[in-house]
Amino acid sequence: MNAKYRNIIVRISFVAICSIFLLGPESYSSERKVTKNQTRSPSDDISFSCMGPEGSKINLVYLHGMDSATPSQQEQTNRGVLAKIANELNIRIALPRASKPCPTQPNSVCWGWSFNQSEIDSTKGTIEAAAQNCFGTKAHYGMLGFSNGGYLLSQAYRSCTLQTNFPDGGWLAIVGAARYSGNLPVQPASLKGCGSLTILSGSEDQYNSDLNQNYLHVLAAKGADATEIPYSGGHLLPYPELKTALEKLFAPLK
Repeated sequence: MNAKYRNIIVRISFVAICSIFLLGPESYSSERKVTKNQTRSPSDDISFSCMGPEGSKINLVYLHGMDSATPSQQEQTNRGVLAKIANELNIRIALPRASKPCPTQPNSVCWGWSFNQSEIDSTKGTIEAAAQNCFGTKAHYGMLGFSNGGYLLSQAYRSCTLQTNFPDGGWLAIVGAARYSGNLPVQPASLKGCGSLTILSGSEDQYNSDLNQNYLHVLAAKGADATEIPYSGGHLLPYPELKTALEKLFAPLK
């Protein structure tokens, strides 16, 4: 190596060292710190991200399904669907991240497994923080749950505690979380006045579709405001059907 190139390398190294000293090591980190008035981009990991137009009057919290510690390919595909819908319908979306290890797959994260009140309670802080950072304080929002996230929110709905647990939340839609066997528990005796639930059920979703509309029927038997939308496909967020469902649910806000 001749003297000319050695001098260039020395100068580059000197500039890099000075930059780290002046700006701090955080300037070279791939993870950005988020202050109270800032939001993360979908590429940022940790507890949440936001997508869609800022300042929108239409807000949505999305709970993902069982996933890897960082968004898997399936989750990235779902986020692509959400991003497209968010821009087309002018929706602001908060995407909190689960952090609990799944019992059957400890390398994956879940929102819950038994879906009892204790598990619902443990999610509130994460969901509320994402909503506040993406929408602002006390902003109202709808809720969308996919797979594991859908089962958690569905339990809150059929126990008539969705509005109690998430007072700033409104209606609920679930995808890939419609499998239910038998009848609902005796209590609560009625689901009237417990909010609305839209169920999207895929014909090729082998383990999570609503076979013979059993879930819809047992909800209706308790007076629930529940609607089911079938779609041709598997365990995924279906773009056209989900867009249509969200457009109808958000129509009163436009």
